[in-house]
Amino acid sequence: MSYLLIKELERILQEEFSQTVFRQPDNEPGDYISPNFFIGDIPLKRKNNNPDHNQKSPYPLITNQFMKGQDDEDGSLVTIKTLCGSYTAGDIESGEHDVYNMVFRCRRLVLENQILLKKYKLKLPLQWQFGDEDDRLAQPHPLYFGSITTKWSVPEIVYNMTPEEEVTIYGSGLKET
Repeated sequence: MSYLLIKELERILQEEFSQTVFRQPDNEPGDYISPNFFIGDIPLKRKNNNPDHNQKSPYPLITNQFMKGQDDEDGSLVTIKTLCGSYTAGDIESGEHDVYNMVFRCRRLVLENQILLKKYKLKLPLQWQFGDEDDRLAQPHPLYFGSITTKWSVPEIVYNMTPEEEVTIYGSGLKET
């Protein structure tokens, strides 16, 4: 159900951003890459007790996160936050510009694709913001964030599924007995 929705949202965003590049952290000015995509939290760059201490920065990034859901007599509604982030050690304006660009591209794409997989329907209004929720204008230089919050109606739950259907719909499966 919701896993299919978030994977489809990620797929259309990846397609949209496949030819778009942003500043790459910790590199020379002029080094650009397409955004990295994640579902859920942003992976942390760890140095201590991690064999991948040379792990590359996840920025620029776009991650889709489930925020909440609601079931009532009219159906189900899922809220997804699409978080865009950039890292720019240089000037502040370029970091903000990258985030604005990402958020407004995501916004346009969602508005153009209000029905996903012929069953998930966008419920307006969209909400977007920049910076931290507590202080919406504060950006923690050199990290810049913006987000879009979308609500989607989801189809009725199917209770009797095969293990293959469970994996496809929910992203995990039942063990066969």
